[in-house]
Amino acid sequence: MKKLGMFSIIIVTILTSFAISKSNAVPVVCTGEALIFTKADNADWNLAANQDQITDNVWLTRKGHQGLFNIKVESEYDRGTTFLAPTGTEWATGTTSDFQKLNFTTWREWAGGKPDLRTTIVDKAGVLHLIVDDLYLDIKFISWTGNAKGGGFSYERSTCITQTPTTIPVTTTTTIPDTTTTTIPGNDNHAAPNISANGSDVLVTIIEGSDLLITVALEPGDDDGKDADWWVSATDPTLGTFWLTLDSLGNLIWQQSATPLRTLGGALFKLSTFPILKTPAVPVGNWVFMFVVDDKMDDTLNDDDESSSKDSVTVIVKGCQ
Repeated sequence: MKKLGMFSIIIVTILTSFAISKSNAVPVVCTGEALIFTKADNADWNLAANQDQITDNVWLTRKGHQGLFNIKVESEYDRGTTFLAPTGTEWATGTTSDFQKLNFTTWREWAGGKPDLRTTIVDKAGVLHLIVDDLYLDIKFISWTGNAKGGGFSYERSTCITQTPTTIPVTTTTTIPDTTTTTIPGNDNHAAPNISANGSDVLVTIIEGSDLLITVALEPGDDDGKDADWWVSATDPTLGTFWLTLDSLGNLIWQQSATPLRTLGGALFKLSTFPILKTPAVPVGNWVFMFVVDDKMDDTLNDDDESSSKDSVTVIVKGCQ
């Protein structure tokens, strides 16, 4: 019987962790351009302009006093009851670079529960976890109006894949990227990666807010057991490229980067259909999801030479009319 090898053991570990996680989506660490959100004193919290609508599930705001709440699912801060507001969030002190090591709690406990939070949260480095979307954002409060004097506040936070333009970005080409597996001349049994969107290997079009499931699979062919680099990416011409990669604890996460980030490095083997993204939060855009393997295991993306095989699928996400 052929031994699994270290790389196969890593994959089995990842599959096990994935199966028992609280979400079917791989966590997304948001490290995009900083955004400053401000709600002025006495501003109407019912207006969208005074709500930080981060995703379809979390809209943060504040009344004329008291704490933050998620107006998408609750009408006010739950002072005196459970103190769980903003519902659907949890908070920690630190940065997203260490999110797996942080101790998350409620906003009230993280903020300190003081009457005047200016002394406890302003300039405090924090991480906001959107539980349903499984997104992690860096956040730092800039101001906080206390003592029931208007309910103003402001903070700076990171952005990521859920920050969406209002229209579909214009691509630089009018052709749809090739969604067939690239084969290498002279080697009919070369490794064959496959990547699919909602069970399809061809162009998929969905409406913003619809579920998207991305899966990968691999037939190693005659390359079974060869060392290789594995790469998975998601690219939109406006929002940039996100890479599926391992964090310092060996967990799969999506990371935005202009430089390629390797998913894994190790021996090729048969990988049955494996989900890498399941979410309704993919923003409007023309997305190309790509799966590449190349047998130059040097942590360098070699996707244009005969050492590599790749597959891609295009997903067009249209805005609601």
